[in-house]
Amino acid sequence: MASFGTLALLLAYGLLGGPDGNYAFATIRSAHPSAAIAAAVLILVLVGAGSKAGLVPLHVWLPLAHPAAPSHVSALMSGIMTKVAVYGFVRIVFDLLGPPAWWWSLVVLGLGGITAVMACCTP
Repeated sequence: MASFGTLALLLAYGLLGGPDGNYAFATIRSAHPSAAIAAAVLILVLVGAGSKAGLVPLHVWLPLAHPAAPSHVSALMSGIMTKVAVYGFVRIVFDLLGPPAWWWSLVVLGLGGITAVMACCTP
């Protein structure tokens, strides 16, 4: 799952870099990608960061990783890695992609709502 999420994030950055491959944040901010590229980047970042943050249905690694890891590593995964993924998603979507489309909120709210319900109701 970690490799899958990393691949999705790398593809998203590849699309943001464009055909020139310029990965400077100032250049990415000023590029203004087309609606199709922006939607593809949103989905890729949602999958990539969502797999790191434990978003349903990309959360399958969490119950296996935490008990297998030493306690200090489990605390690090729980306290830092999942939060950094959410921060990365927010930075990419609201900083690098430009003004968000209205339908992006429906996708993010839907997956977030499903994740919250599953976390609350799963033993």
